[in-house]
Amino acid sequence: MGLYEPKSCCICFDTKNGSLILASLTLIGSILNILNALSGQLSASLSAVWDQINKDSPSEYQQYKENFILYAVIATLAWNGLLMTLSCLLIHGVRKDRPGLMLPFLAWSWTRITMEVLCSLFVTGLAIYTQEPLIFIGTFVLAICITIETYFVLVINAYHKQVKRSLSEDHQLLREEFDNDNFDYKVKV
Repeated sequence: MGLYEPKSCCICFDTKNGSLILASLTLIGSILNILNALSGQLSASLSAVWDQINKDSPSEYQQYKENFILYAVIATLAWNGLLMTLSCLLIHGVRKDRPGLMLPFLAWSWTRITMEVLCSLFVTGLAIYTQEPLIFIGTFVLAICITIETYFVLVINAYHKQVKRSLSEDHQLLREEFDNDNFDYKVKV
């Protein structure tokens, strides 16, 4: 049967414009995250969180603070640099109707959604184990975010399949038609 293919994005945009908008928003978000990491705001925020969490911890944990912040900033830069590159590929692929350029973004998005689902299962288990109401709320918010993100990836995937079908004879949608003799045959859409 295959994946669900929405006909439009958020009711008002077709899948091409929706894909362009989603890719542009992803590109803008990744650029802002890179600027946040380079400006030092990310390291200041992580330092404040580290101090708040480890204020009751032994002092030997403080020696790991700088390394933790450095690795977190490097990981953020790498993650968002990759996302920025894939967003640019997606924008170019959508503009030029080239499905091969859309595929890396889709592969990365499905991988990211899989990681987020696994993380949410861990958080759900933690919520059940600790019975902390705040974690239950966080789990619910995380589930909503994953659902919205999955829908957006399905929109991009629908446009990818639409372009692929239009460029190839192998990927045409078929519909059944019946003639007067009740003999059905398949016709390309």
